[in-house]
Amino acid sequence: SGCDFDEAGIVQRSLGPDYSTLGSRTILKGCKRLLPGECIKLDMEGDVLKQEFDNRLFQQMTRPSLDPSMVNEYWAAYRREVDYCVNYSQKVNIALSGGIDSRVVLGAIPAEKEITCYTYGDPENYETEIARKLCRLKDGKFHACSNTDLYFPDIKTFRKNVIATEAVELCSWLEITESMEKKKQEPLLIGELCEALPARNIKKFSSKEFRKKNFLKYFIKKKDYTFTKANRSGFDQWKKKIRHQYAIYYHERNLTKFNFQIDKENLNEALQSNLEELFNRIDAHHLPYTELYDELFSWYTFTRMHLAKHLLVANSKFNAYSPAMSLQMLTLTSRIHPNQRLNYRFAKELFKRNKDLKKLSQVPTAQAPLVPHNFPDFVKFAMWGIRSMGDQFLIRRMMKQRNPKKRYRMFKSINWAQVYQHPEMENNLEAYFQPNEIGDLFYEDLRRQAVGRKELNQWPFANLTIINMASLNVELNSIKNFRK
Repeated sequence: SGCDFDEAGIVQRSLGPDYSTLGSRTILKGCKRLLPGECIKLDMEGDVLKQEFDNRLFQQMTRPSLDPSMVNEYWAAYRREVDYCVNYSQKVNIALSGGIDSRVVLGAIPAEKEITCYTYGDPENYETEIARKLCRLKDGKFHACSNTDLYFPDIKTFRKNVIATEAVELCSWLEITESMEKKKQEPLLIGELCEALPARNIKKFSSKEFRKKNFLKYFIKKKDYTFTKANRSGFDQWKKKIRHQYAIYYHERNLTKFNFQIDKENLNEALQSNLEELFNRIDAHHLPYTELYDELFSWYTFTRMHLAKHLLVANSKFNAYSPAMSLQMLTLTSRIHPNQRLNYRFAKELFKRNKDLKKLSQVPTAQAPLVPHNFPDFVKFAMWGIRSMGDQFLIRRMMKQRNPKKRYRMFKSINWAQVYQHPEMENNLEAYFQPNEIGDLFYEDLRRQAVGRKELNQWPFANLTIINMASLNVELNSIKNFRK
């Protein structure tokens, strides 16, 4: 197309809180991304005939109390959606983490299908063992794919995957896709990406502090959650909060890291314009409660721009689907009153009422180890607390002693402290930025982060933001090379 690079889009992709372009913006000028729910109809010459939007999310919401008929309706619709995804293949693959969302997918796969379950990470990880047990209950084949070299892959592997998917960020997925031959004609099912069923993106009720403080009220006594009726004043206040959360990243120290000539005023104008596009989409749904603004905004940003990358990477070797993310399933899920969805209330009822899922609830989750998922909440919460305190003790000890060989978790999991010890980590990181299309100061900042985590001067978080920026640089460089 010959489109110039869009500096505002590159900055949005490079800065928090989402590290992605917003609204209709991309990294190319004159190249628009469809807004959520947008449909544009064109004639054969490319002229726009009609523009329309799907605003069915959160419409005709159910009552706050649990309705058994809605549970049955949801499960019937979900199984039907899975059938749509797998009806052309006797072999069905599933990315099985052991969480609730992937269990729902596993339980919905027709009994006559040949199931193969994939998970990433060391075969001895606790999460892997959970996934293995679930797979056995469905008589499936199980593969634990592990290759720590792929968390900072060599430049050839990295560039190949970036060009093929435009979605390399969580390198754990490469452990699966790089371990097999192409299986493009076989379906791979993935769990729900936006965590709609447990309403985890309603920020008012999702924080760890809120859940601790209100455990007795909502988890034991199972009281109804209180919601604020939506109104124009509340919506305007919420928009102001979101604008501030994004604008704080646009300070001079961040902006001077880029190589291009950036006008702070124009960048902020572009940011506010793209946020307004999303605000207008949310406003068009006439949400009943102010708490739902955060949830729908997260679907339109973090889910759509980050979590959806899981599908794109998996699609390099499979036909990847997330049944719960189809338009009809997400519309149905959004109809369920948030009071039912919160604290997995609806999901628990789903597991109780369906024999396909009931046996899968006998296996613990990684969050509450050793305790079957169908145990009472107070038991699981106690195990979660014990595991969390144990993990924090081990983390503090590792950081204090600056020793990455120390035990990392109570139950073996992905060890990010060891990931940063890879002997080629710094060399591979440097190769991602040869040539550097973004900015020398930006690369130096990323390199300092990586080295700081390697030396345990910083806690070794997952390398998502580092890989996200490296992917962006390879994308920009590849566009230039393809044009030549």
